[in-house]
Amino acid sequence: MTLVERRAFMRAPGVSPSSVHEERRHLSPAYARKLIADVCKELWLHRDDVLGGSRQLHLVEARVKIAERMLAEGMSVAAIARALHRTHTTVLNYLPQTRMRKLGQNNEMRILRKMTPDVAALVRRIAQAEKVSVDALIARWVAERAKIEERHGP
Repeated sequence: MTLVERRAFMRAPGVSPSSVHEERRHLSPAYARKLIADVCKELWLHRDDVLGGSRQLHLVEARVKIAERMLAEGMSVAAIARALHRTHTTVLNYLPQTRMRKLGQNNEMRILRKMTPDVAALVRRIAQAEKVSVDALIARWVAERAKIEERHGP
């Protein structure tokens, strides 16, 4: 919230300085530390291990859980990154929509690598024109082809 937005918000009816302070405290670094402590307690992990540099799966999964909880509480990706001692891109990779998008991109690249470059470019252009993913387009084509084969035989 910018300073101008905050001042306009403060002048709104029914808004008191204490309610604004409550809002800021809710998203404060202290609140982030409390969320981290709660998740660490749930998972029986030490805070220093979770915030450390290890890439052990159970620690990464704990960071993902913390990031998702902080995001649900309304914290920004930058604030989550600061709280977890990570970069914002690392935190983005923790979030489900980013993971799914990456998975889709990897799948798309795997499919396109099996085609000649000119065919891959054509498939990409058609998918973009139809505003669908490459794998959705190919799945539709395969389904259409299967229906034709079923009607006319192999």
